[in-house]
Amino acid sequence: MVAELLIAGICILDLWAIVVVLRSSASSGAKTIWCSLVFFLPIIGFMLRFMFGPEEDPTINEAVLEPGRNWAGLSVFIHRKKRER
Repeated sequence: MVAELLIAGICILDLWAIVVVLRSSASSGAKTIWCSLVFFLPIIGFMLRFMFGPEEDPTINEAVLEPGRNWAGLSVFIHRKKRER
């Protein structure tokens, strides 16, 4: 029971680390390397990522909340732009 909870906790932390890497402003190559490191070496990769890895880009969170920047509002944004022309 304890082992299963520990494994589940490590998986959740690794997924969180991968999401943070993907949402960072690092290059595609750096994102690939960090995600691979976290995926193939879960505990060590997680610790290395939070010590030395890229930080999450806060402007990505703002862009998602802006109208027309997320997929749900994309069609509304396109239609507004067409009407403005």
